[in-house]
Amino acid sequence: MKLASEALGIKDVVSHVEIDSLYKIDDVTINNRIQTELVNNNLDRNDIRVFVDNGSVRLTGYVDSLHDMETAEEIAEGIEGVRNVKNFLKIRRK
Repeated sequence: MKLASEALGIKDVVSHVEIDSLYKIDDVTINNRIQTELVNNNLDRNDIRVFVDNGSVRLTGYVDSLHDMETAEEIAEGIEGVRNVKNFLKIRRK
């Protein structure tokens, strides 16, 4: 910001930098939090496999409905430390 404010013609500098987290959350913690939230939302964690690599989450397995698929993805996206989610869940044929 200091360097930008000293540039010729610049009157004001505003920073919109936000800090996502004060510390890096490890993959095991992210995985555990996702698993806990899946259970709290009545999704069978035995049918959904969660893989976390450096904050990137991959969901695989089977769910009963499109709603369950979307819920699982939203849960993963809402966990602190998650950078992105790839949803490979499939709807179980009945």
